[in-house]
Amino acid sequence: MTWGQDEGPNGRGTPPPGADAWDSGARSVLEGLATYDLRDVCRALHPSAEAFSWYWRGGGRGGAKPVGRRFDHIFAAASLGATACQCEHGVREDGLSDHSAILADFKWGAREPHS
Repeated sequence: MTWGQDEGPNGRGTPPPGADAWDSGARSVLEGLATYDLRDVCRALHPSAEAFSWYWRGGGRGGAKPVGRRFDHIFAAASLGATACQCEHGVREDGLSDHSAILADFKWGAREPHS
């Protein structure tokens, strides 16, 4: 789901009016790089996981439920053999950044399972 979408009642994103350009621009990067053998490592290893690297807390008012987004990505060729990818939330939780760090392990010559 991109910022060009609103979360619908079923949890799936739907574009709000006028957001088509934003959504298609974000998707051209997030999905289009696979054409050049640059895959989103997290999505390749964890296709159905909700891995968020940034949270909006609704202005911090009244215990609003945090809204997670994944702004941060690692794009890599399958030949680099990504073996693991995860968010390190301590960086964000300790106040060092408003984003969590993204960590990935690679084994040269191995192939990603979803390549």
